[in-house]
Amino acid sequence: MKSYLQQITYASLTWLLAFITDSGIELFQIYNDTRTTLMGLQIQNIDTKETVTNFFSLTPRFYFIYLAVVFVWLSIYSLNRKYRVHA
Repeated sequence: MKSYLQQITYASLTWLLAFITDSGIELFQIYNDTRTTLMGLQIQNIDTKETVTNFFSLTPRFYFIYLAVVFVWLSIYSLNRKYRVHA
């Protein structure tokens, strides 16, 4: 059980790195627009003469992508443990 919890941690950290990278790239590409990133973060950018305002919100895609990454990671880990060839 401990190894599965460790793998969930690894999957979550990998997902977090991808999420931050995706969000950072999208954040600097928008101007007075609303976009939803690949990882499910909705960014709304409003520029006026006085301020630049960004609003962030999570979409349902955020949760689906996270759960899919963890599920795929654990599936690969489980299959790897099951079919490991010992030399």
